[in-house]
Amino acid sequence: MDDKGLIGYCRIHCETPRALFHKEDIARMLRLAGYEEAASATESQVYPDFEAVHEDEMYPLCDQALVNLRKAESKLKQQIIEENKTQLEERLFEGEDE
Repeated sequence: MDDKGLIGYCRIHCETPRALFHKEDIARMLRLAGYEEAASATESQVYPDFEAVHEDEMYPLCDQALVNLRKAESKLKQQIIEENKTQLEERLFEGEDE
């Protein structure tokens, strides 16, 4: 499941009565939201493998994860634009110095 899919799944699943998530999914959401240390701590837990995470905890993670994902996508798009611009300029001005 891609990052957006996980965020959507977590947003919906946290509204269920049990709202059980595997620790790997919790760690991934924490990482997407920018909480690397908490993600590592969650992954290193021996027990339990599943934990209830309801709306009050999951919604803020989902919101921050979406903000971070959008920023990363925007940054990547800008890098692609700059790379394409540079390549185009190189092609246009190729051989002009000769």
